[in-house]
Amino acid sequence: MAVGEWRETRGRTKMPMETAEILHQFERATGKFAQAAVEAAVARREEITPELLRILEETVDRAVQLDAEGDYMAHLYAMFLLAQFREIRAYPRAQHFFEGPSRAWWLCIRTWRRSCRMTINHSLRVQLHR
Repeated sequence: MAVGEWRETRGRTKMPMETAEILHQFERATGKFAQAAVEAAVARREEITPELLRILEETVDRAVQLDAEGDYMAHLYAMFLLAQFREIRAYPRAQHFFEGPSRAWWLCIRTWRRSCRMTINHSLRVQLHR
């Protein structure tokens, strides 16, 4: 199996990370990059791609609501992975994401800024406690 496709379960055995769990780890900001979920998504490329495309569409449709919630991250993981996969079906969706009448592009920028701020704050805390 591919790197990251397995996860620990109570320290005993390892099981493959399911698509639903991958998507759940992408959904909200936790202050950490979801490395294992990204690696599992890459290993399950064919299975996860339609879900990532759906995330882009739903983000455009629900941009105002997601922006108000403040910690939504799935659209960033979706764009990152779809770009890595060179998924051409993502191009029109990405264009609508940034050119559409919704605030989806603003959500992307605000989420990115929050993520940078959390990463910097975490790094500073780690440095201060050394």
